[in-house]
Amino acid sequence: MMIQINILPEKNVKEQEIQKSTTVGDVIKSMHIKPDTVIAMRDNTPIPIDETIKEGDKITIIKVSSGG
Repeated sequence: MMIQINILPEKNVKEQEIQKSTTVGDVIKSMHIKPDTVIAMRDNTPIPIDETIKEGDKITIIKVSSGG
């Protein structure tokens, strides 16, 4: 299955092949990103890290930072 991933703030868009029961967390880990440093969105709605991804999904991964 193919999905589209948009990584912000870099505005990096890529397509990735995934297995049928892949979760958002699986995709984030495969990109070597720590899951607790991002927000995942589908159709402008936040989705949980354990959400299963479907064929043709367009997922936005927003890297967040904090500090003082």
